[in-house]
Amino acid sequence: MQALLRNRPLVCRARSGAGGARTGRREPRPGAPAAATGGSPSAGAAEPPAWPRVPLLRLALCGATLGTALDGIHSRVALQVYDLAPVRLETPLGPLDTSLLVPPLLATWYAVMGALLLAADAASPLGGAPSTAAARAAAAAGGWGRVAAGYGLLAANLQLSAFLYSRGVDYGSMTAALLATWAASWWALDRTRHGAALSLICALGAPAAELVLMSVFHTWHYSRPDLDFGAAGAFVSFVPCCYGGYVPQLAALTRHLAARAGRGQAEGQAGQAGKGRQQRRGGDL
Repeated sequence: MQALLRNRPLVCRARSGAGGARTGRREPRPGAPAAATGGSPSAGAAEPPAWPRVPLLRLALCGATLGTALDGIHSRVALQVYDLAPVRLETPLGPLDTSLLVPPLLATWYAVMGALLLAADAASPLGGAPSTAAARAAAAAGGWGRVAAGYGLLAANLQLSAFLYSRGVDYGSMTAALLATWAASWWALDRTRHGAALSLICALGAPAAELVLMSVFHTWHYSRPDLDFGAAGAFVSFVPCCYGGYVPQLAALTRHLAARAGRGQAEGQAGQAGKGRQQRRGGDL
């Protein structure tokens, strides 16, 4: 009992401030976040990471240049013949028959499809799917080598269709072969459900857009069409497979550019945060 009485004043002094008044301050609980100093209560709160800017300009440039060059694989065997603003360009790989309309059209198509792909990547619940995370990680780790491999697969797909077309192979056999290369490209470069869905949308939507351009503006025509849509024009049955095969390569390119933009954005935010800390230290001094 005497020991308790001797210890009691010590406890009171430990809990009292100067003059015996209570300080009114609480010690933070272990593991509790420290309170923000100065400014609003949210000043110390971490902001959620921003989604990287969609690299639309770079996608458009790739479509206008590389897309136009790849389109020349088909025009070289006269699969399509350009009627409006035709032009022939001399390249190291031979003459390129195209139209002045092709670069802006492909630039627009690359930008629109790339934006749709990134939106589908970020959408819930598809954005959190393991296949989407794996595709993003592969694009970030693969670098430009993965993009180049994607362009190689696309060029091989288009070259295969041009070769079979020039040899007079029936369109049913060509469609089967191009479906196989389309599936192989999706497996190698994408493997997401929404990527497959966008490929199907492109395989149907792009030919529909072509029919409008051909029937209304008389931009180009196909030499040996097998599908007749009357006033809407004529089309070739295996070309939708070529359009679908574009999307896996475009997915690899878009995700790589988005990953680069994300790294640059993160580095910029880290640099701004470092400058802010230095300014606060200078103000404290």
